[in-house]
Amino acid sequence: MTESTVCIANIGPRGRAQRLRIGITWLAIGAGSAGVLVLAGLPRWVRLGLFGPFALGMVGVFQAYQQTCLALAALGVRDMDSGQEQVDDPAAKRQINRQARKVAATSILCAMLLTGLALALPRRR
Repeated sequence: MTESTVCIANIGPRGRAQRLRIGITWLAIGAGSAGVLVLAGLPRWVRLGLFGPFALGMVGVFQAYQQTCLALAALGVRDMDSGQEQVDDPAAKRQINRQARKVAATSILCAMLLTGLALALPRRR
């Protein structure tokens, strides 16, 4: 069985731009919070809370990059900027779901990496 490598978008250009803006905003919030936590001299374990903003940021960025919205994929619909429509083709639905799993996995891994980097920053005394 051959696996398709063609990206099947389930969000249009406006949706991708919106997700990219939101993702970058959450990444900035995470980075800024990391700086504040380091400067405040709080224990390193407190920085584990940065996983949330980093994960939200990475989900937004990777949804834009992969042209795949996780929520729409779960519902089996697409929104190409003209309203939601059902994805009827089973092969397209499978490919969109593969893309959604890739977005989720990559986002979690990158958020873990960013959180690890934040934990590695020296504690201010």
